[in-house]
Amino acid sequence: MTIAQQITKTRELLSKQQFLDTEVLPTQAERDARREALYYGMVLGNNYSRKVRISFLTNEGQVDIEGQIWAITESKINLKGGATIPIRCIKSVKTL
Repeated sequence: MTIAQQITKTRELLSKQQFLDTEVLPTQAERDARREALYYGMVLGNNYSRKVRISFLTNEGQVDIEGQIWAITESKINLKGGATIPIRCIKSVKTL
């Protein structure tokens, strides 16, 4: 599968998801650790083209994807190719 096909597949997958309206992590310490992992993943993605594995929750359950984080805002992350995920739904971030 080419990179363009992977980006299209990820964007299509995320466009069909209904994200939760509530925060998935119970403590502020876990939220701070998640934001730090997202920032680290963004730096690695932008500078070294490294991917991360992101686990997030939707109304249908947990979804795991791999991709590059290009930007982080207060409430969401932007992946390569234009897909976005609300930060409140992200359960874990692992560097690959």
